[in-house]
Amino acid sequence: MCWIYGSDPIKYSRLVGGGSLPEDRAVRCPEEWDRMAKAWQRLPAEYQP
Repeated sequence: MCWIYGSDPIKYSRLVGGGSLPEDRAVRCPEEWDRMAKAWQRLPAEYQP
C-alpha cells in the first residue's frame, strides 16, 4: 500500500489514515517508491547484451 501511495500521493491520498496507511508511515512512501522504481529500471539494463 505504501508503494501505491508513494507512486502518486495526491491520487491515492484516501489511503492515508482511517487505519489503512498511518500518516507517519505515509511520509516515507514517496522516497521508497522512487528507490523501488529506480531499481526496477536498473534491473533489465543489467541483463542487456
